[in-house]
Amino acid sequence: MHKDKVIILEFKVVDTPENKTLQQINGKRYYEKYIGKYKEIYLVGIEFSKKERNIVSFEWEKAL
Repeated sequence: MHKDKVIILEFKVVDTPENKTLQQINGKRYYEKYIGKYKEIYLVGIEFSKKERNIVSFEWEKAL
């Protein structure tokens, strides 16, 4: 959290890139408890490959 901003991170370790991290954050509504408390809410999803041991997917969006 930074003053009037909050960043919600989702990390996943995957066999192949799925690009589903933001879908999970939104589906489980992790951001709801911050609505009204902060002006800006950012959702960030990062997938790591088990095999490559590196980032294979990165997504982000501003909530609401």
